Amino acid sequence: MSAVSPTDTANSADVLEVVNAFYLKAIGSVALKTWTDIDDYLTTASLLHSNRKRWLPAYQRLTFSRRSSVSGLCIQEISYLAGKQIPMDLTAAGAGRIAFTTREPNGFVVAVSAFNHPSI
Repeated sequence: MSAVSPTDTANSADVLEVVNAFYLKAIGSVALKTWTDIDDYLTTASLLHSNRKRWLPAYQRLTFSRRSSVSGLCIQEISYLAGKQIPMDLTAAGAGRIAFTTREPNGFVVAVSAFNHPSI
């Protein structure tokens, strides 16, 4: 059994046939992507992320996630985007003041796993 990885020489029209491991019969196919394709996806995602005015609020992201095939893990993670309150009155200069932090996405990654890999 050999591993399949993206290459710059693959044709974007190339397809990998998926076979049942027990019967060795074709059960589907997956379009292969090149490293150039993946770089293009990441570039597009980064450009969209850099425009904060177009970010969806959490309630809209939840609605989208529930309508798509995104796992419950993504929905659960959105609820953890709350920040923390930082007391500022630990010094005289900060008396009567308050600060807070917010969590937000830092960037993008590409993750590939088998279609039948157990969900974590």
